[in-house]
Amino acid sequence: MTDLTRAWYGDEAATLLRQIPMAPDLKQAAYPSHMLHPERTAELYRNATEEIYRTSSRAREQMLIQAIARLSTPTLPSNADLRSTAEAIAANRESFGQRQILVDISMLAQSDTRSGAQHVTRAILLALISDPPPGY
Repeated sequence: MTDLTRAWYGDEAATLLRQIPMAPDLKQAAYPSHMLHPERTAELYRNATEEIYRTSSRAREQMLIQAIARLSTPTLPSNADLRSTAEAIAANRESFGQRQILVDISMLAQSDTRSGAQHVTRAILLALISDPPPGY
């Protein structure tokens, strides 16, 4: 679980989870008995989850957007200003997981009549699977 947490939320989140005691039969000697009660463990998990969310990149992005929305300016921002702001926020957004190329093959899956379009779709998919573009 710690590795998955680190992959999704970074080292700080994984460190928070490492501070939560494991079940008594796994690490009895490592923690005082008052730390091993289910209620205390649940509280620690809740606190860690809230802290991870509160400090996550998504939460920081929401706080930034709210701060921008509260700005008082003598004139309204232009569409170009809004577009530039949105592009800057998007460019600084942390990526989550591996990049994906999504292809709608619902018609191919429902009824493959092996028409020209379906043949081309199949060929493109096979090419993407066998030799994906860099970064995918």
